[in-house]
Amino acid sequence: MTFLLLHRGLILPYDYYGNHLDDSGKTIDDALERRNFQRAGEALSQIWAQLKIDNHPVVSRYIKPLIDNPAATPCVNECEHLLWASEHIHQSQYLLQVVRCNNTKCCKPWRSYYFQILNQRFIPAPVAYQVSKLGRIPSRFDANNSNFFNLFERLHLQKFFKEKLMMDFLPFDRYCLSLQQDIQRRLCAICGLYFSSIASMKRHKVLHSNRYKKKEMLINYNDDDDNDAGEPELAMNSNDHYQQEQVDNNSAPIIMNIFDFFKSDFEQVK
Repeated sequence: MTFLLLHRGLILPYDYYGNHLDDSGKTIDDALERRNFQRAGEALSQIWAQLKIDNHPVVSRYIKPLIDNPAATPCVNECEHLLWASEHIHQSQYLLQVVRCNNTKCCKPWRSYYFQILNQRFIPAPVAYQVSKLGRIPSRFDANNSNFFNLFERLHLQKFFKEKLMMDFLPFDRYCLSLQQDIQRRLCAICGLYFSSIASMKRHKVLHSNRYKKKEMLINYNDDDDNDAGEPELAMNSNDHYQQEQVDNNSAPIIMNIFDFFKSDFEQVK
C-alpha cells in the first residue's frame, strides 16, 4: 500500500477534544491545542505503522514535544535549540536538510562515505550558468535560463560562484521564480544561513544579539572556573571564535568596546 493511498479520504479533526480557536482562528487555549495536535499525531502514527518500506515494517509513534514533557529535560533553553539547529539544519522552500555534525560528543560517527563526498556536509545551492567566450560562468537571475551546474561542480566551485556573482552567500532558492521578493529577507546577513520563512530567520537572529553573546561568555567563564582550567575561555560568538582574557574576580568588568557594551538588544525598524 502506497503512502498516498493510506491518506486517501483521511480527515483529521482539529477540535477532537474541543475547539481551541476563537472566531478569527486564533488560539485561545494552548493546552487544548496541544491535546488536539497530539490526537492528530497519534492517528497518523497508527496509519503510518501499516506501511512497509523495502519489505521492512515501519515503526511509528507520536512523541510529545519538550514543552509537554518537562520531566524529560529539566531546563529547556531556546537558544540551545537555535544553536543546535544552526549547526545541523539547512532550510529552503522545498528542501530540508538535517545532517549530523563531526563532533562525536554531539552526533554518532559517520557510517558511510557521505562526508568524504559532501565535505561541506550540506548540499550546496543550485547555480545556473551561461556560456561565455572563456567557458561556463554562473548567470544572474534569468527566468529563461534552465541550465544548471551539476552537484560535483557546485561542490568545488563555491568560491568561483561567489566571486562572479559578487555575493558573500548563495541562498538556496536564488533561482526560484516565485520567491524572488522574499529571498533577501530570509537570509541572515551575519552568518549567511538561509531559511524557509522570514519568521525562522528572525528567531535565528537571537543567536547574534548582544544579550545572547554576554550570556554565552558568562556560561563559558563559569564552566572553566568550575574545572579549574586557569584562564577562562570567553566565547565571543556562536561561530566558535574565542579570545583569551585574564580575569580578576575582584576587579571591575573589562569593557572591550564601549559602543557594543551600550548597544541596544532591540533592532530599530525603519
